[in-house]
Amino acid sequence: MYWYLTVRSDDHYGASVPTAEVTALLDAEPGLLRTDLACYRQAEGHPWLQIVLAACDAGGNYAVQPGRAPQRVGVVELICSAADGSPGYDPALALARRLAAAFGWEVLDPDTDELLHPAAPATAVPAAPTAPPVSRTAAPRPAPAAAGTPSGSAAPAGTP
Repeated sequence: MYWYLTVRSDDHYGASVPTAEVTALLDAEPGLLRTDLACYRQAEGHPWLQIVLAACDAGGNYAVQPGRAPQRVGVVELICSAADGSPGYDPALALARRLAAAFGWEVLDPDTDELLHPAAPATAVPAAPTAPPVSRTAAPRPAPAAAGTPSGSAAPAGTP
């Protein structure tokens, strides 16, 4: 079994942010490795976690293509293991809340529709918890240059 956490602007996925802003936050997180332009996983020794950054439509539907990243992110999905008493849920939820706070977004449990972190005005990014250095075994790929609309504004209708 897996736990899913959805970080989004609102229930209509009405706003997006430049991918470079999201990847900058995730690249600075201890215990994460970038596995593709829009995907992350846990580093060795950390609870199992997968993260997907995606552009999406108003229903939250998205697709991920290896080797490609959207110019703007409308949803961040965190997937962690529910095995062994869910040791990865609390750290994944804490990370989801930090991402949501950075962009003024919310965190939803899509299985229960429970709002775990309400949307609020964006704040300074809370510091990641202090952790011992992690040996990175996979080199992160550089993110594509951000383009499009200014930070924090919604992408034009029909634009991923």
